[in-house]
Amino acid sequence: MLEKALVTGSTGFIGSHLVDALLKEEAEVHVLLRRESKEGYLREPIERGVVIPHRIDNYLDIPSSVKENVNCVFHLAGVTKGVTEEEFYEGNVVPTRDLLESLEGIELDRFVYFSSIDANAPSGYYGESKREAEKIIESESIPFTIIRPGGVYGPRDKDYSTLFKLKGLFFSSRNMNRPHPLIYVDDLMDGTLKAAFSENAVGKSYDLCNDEPVSLKELSDVIAMQLGKKSSNIPLPEFVVHLAGIMGDMYSHLSGRSSLINTQKISLLKSDFKYSNIPAKRDLGFEPKISLEEGVRRTLEGYDS
Repeated sequence: MLEKALVTGSTGFIGSHLVDALLKEEAEVHVLLRRESKEGYLREPIERGVVIPHRIDNYLDIPSSVKENVNCVFHLAGVTKGVTEEEFYEGNVVPTRDLLESLEGIELDRFVYFSSIDANAPSGYYGESKREAEKIIESESIPFTIIRPGGVYGPRDKDYSTLFKLKGLFFSSRNMNRPHPLIYVDDLMDGTLKAAFSENAVGKSYDLCNDEPVSLKELSDVIAMQLGKKSSNIPLPEFVVHLAGIMGDMYSHLSGRSSLINTQKISLLKSDFKYSNIPAKRDLGFEPKISLEEGVRRTLEGYDS
């Protein structure tokens, strides 16, 4: 089924791992790159000729020769960091709409969209924009599958890298330490390919995550343990966290760059996530195999390599 796959967002953390997974399945992999984008982790497979790049200005510019040469599309490109509603809409909703418009009339075996568990019950602009993109996909006459990952970690990741670099030092607040769903990147790839291959997955959405949620403090403790260090917790008053979020917003507005901490990120960390990996287990035979301890160990090794 995955003879020829087209991937967006292929230079990112998850996207580059997906390309690796598709190559292991011996698929012919085509990737869409912005003209100004760096190849990053794709440079070596592009140089070997096993990944075929296509540079475009936007998704409405995809050449017909590319669209007619693939049978499965994986849409990962999007915005995870931002401040305003418009930033998330322009980064997640508009590209999805344009890509679907560009693919109109093309017969696909599957259109796989990477959304977020936060789309189940959006707690901020990010989740809302992902859910809006899902609605556009659901309204189209295409065989789609929506993947809603939990927090994804592993080698190449940048979102959790700060926590790993702190080596067990953790700054916490009462409302920011709620357990949330995690998944190691290899388990996510396994679930994604199962969904892309399965006829049971057509027209459905799946939460892909570990069985048990994990708080950032628990994750920090495991990082310290794997490093042979003692974890340290520094509690922060809520007003300090709130102030940090506002300052992060101000930095983003002034610099044009996304801040690690902003009000949207904080609202996400305070969320009570709604999710279940049972449908993925039932329909796909999905089973997370990498324990938190093993995933942390592999991630640390990846940062060192």
